[in-house]
Amino acid sequence: MSIASTIAIVRILLLPVIIYFLNQGRIALATSLLVLAFFSEFLHEYLHKKGEIRSILDPFSHKLFIIGLLVVFYLKNEFHGGFLLLFIARDIIVTWIKWMGAREDAIVRFDIFSKVMTYLQFGIIFSILFTDLSLFLFPNLKIIFILFSSIMAILSIIHHAFVYTMKLRRRRKLGKKVEHENMVILVNTKSRGYAHRYRRRLLRKFARKRKAKTIILSKKGDMFAGIGSKIKSYDHIIIAGGDGSFEAALNHKIFNNKSLGFFPLGAGNAFYSYFYRGKKFEYLRNRFMFDEVELDVLNLEWDKGKIETTLLSMGMDADVVKFNEQERTEGGGFSDYVSATIKMFASKPSRYDFTLKIDGREQKWDNVVTITAGKIPYLGFGMRALLGSIESDDKKFLGLATINVHSMRSNKIVRLMSFFMGLVGMYKPPLKAFKASELIIECDNKFPLQVAGEFLGYTHKIKVTVGRRQKVLMI
Repeated sequence: MSIASTIAIVRILLLPVIIYFLNQGRIALATSLLVLAFFSEFLHEYLHKKGEIRSILDPFSHKLFIIGLLVVFYLKNEFHGGFLLLFIARDIIVTWIKWMGAREDAIVRFDIFSKVMTYLQFGIIFSILFTDLSLFLFPNLKIIFILFSSIMAILSIIHHAFVYTMKLRRRRKLGKKVEHENMVILVNTKSRGYAHRYRRRLLRKFARKRKAKTIILSKKGDMFAGIGSKIKSYDHIIIAGGDGSFEAALNHKIFNNKSLGFFPLGAGNAFYSYFYRGKKFEYLRNRFMFDEVELDVLNLEWDKGKIETTLLSMGMDADVVKFNEQERTEGGGFSDYVSATIKMFASKPSRYDFTLKIDGREQKWDNVVTITAGKIPYLGFGMRALLGSIESDDKKFLGLATINVHSMRSNKIVRLMSFFMGLVGMYKPPLKAFKASELIIECDNKFPLQVAGEFLGYTHKIKVTVGRRQKVLMI
């Protein structure tokens, strides 16, 4: 167990002990333990700057400790409930704004008000305890801490709302508008979404709105076999299928000089959340203008070959894809992923001790649960929320790892928690994010690998670099 995880656990254990001493009237002992908890904040920051991987318990123990003590003081009539509700409401509102910002590509990242508010809240707790000990010559100091903490909470809400609104207004214009579409839709009928009547009706409506021809792809062998002559006169190609269908098109040279778009007929559809900004099916039912953008394509090398991709993962997330392929049912879609996830959770826990080179800088990460890397943001909207937007053609890609500093027995629980943290853009342990132009990952034990929903198998080493650019259609 790491020092960071030990500190987080000790902080959680200190809370009931401090509450017990408070109820027993042993204020001096409670204050001494509170001082210990307060200085653990600085130790955590020091260890983090030294490269120590932080515990998933750290942010929760932090909030639990402060709010827990303020609740106790509220019950003892030493702290007003209105201010307690303000602090809780601030956390809820800020989390909601971050989630919306991740959806709309209007990321709110730095917020100095929340850090200042934390220390002021500690000041409230200390001032209450010192007043009980008759150590304060200024009995109104508690009111000052409460006042400034409340101001910081309100300013934090205003800051997030203002930055979110401004970024929405100033969101960078994408590429160039496609004024005159010369479009054909290639449909993979093997995709699970095609089995659903609503998706097929939506596809027909999309084709009618775009005045686009529809071509059914082959169900045998190479789905794009013989398609070259049929699309020769078209500039804009819509791939109607799953994420794997779009990735297959990326790896087919006949599309290299075309503009590729996407229509979701798969179960995951990470590409839809990126190319259409996650707007459900609004953009498919109506005729919005596309933007033509150049997108970096990644080169993935592993012991069995090379492939072009925009999204890959290794570790536990790749295991889910493996189980999904084993359990896949006709038209199963999302339910198959749920079944595969349950099966993964029922399997033996896995740990991966990775050695990484991120743009040449070597790092050692132990007990890694999963790593996702890609040019398009995924994990809900987590990668975009945690790292901010990157240019579509800036020769960099995003990376996000889940690293557990506790026992490997808790890996699956940690993965579940980190998934929901990514959804709301909460960049806290166990998540570790990075940007890179080149990534090399090695492990003594073989680890599972998948790209865009396709399980590639197990390997000891991968190398990811930024390769060519592909023109894509986005809204």
